[in-house]
Amino acid sequence: MAPSIEILIGRRIRQFRKAKGLSQAQLARVLGISFQQVQKYESGQNRIGAGRLWAIATVLDTPVATFFEDPNSSGFASTQNDTIKVPFVMLCQMFNDIDDHEVREAITQLLLAYHGSRKG
Repeated sequence: MAPSIEILIGRRIRQFRKAKGLSQAQLARVLGISFQQVQKYESGQNRIGAGRLWAIATVLDTPVATFFEDPNSSGFASTQNDTIKVPFVMLCQMFNDIDDHEVREAITQLLLAYHGSRKG
């Protein structure tokens, strides 16, 4: 049986929350709810209204649509892959936060050079 949409959305919330380095209590404080409510959202035990989901997406700095991506795509992290995907998401978010074009280009060139050296 496929997980319900509430469980899949809850997994995404947990994934992005951890990638941002936030605890359940910190997210709850910003949203003005209890950390137990965040736990219920993340477990899929409670449904999330559209307004609350928008607020969560805003705090986690991610588009609301990411919570609805195809569960069969690599977007949804399985339990065994959470330890790999969370650092990747953090890295992507940190890179995206770099405003200096030259710094972003330097990082990109470093990664391309490293990747190219491993192929040969």
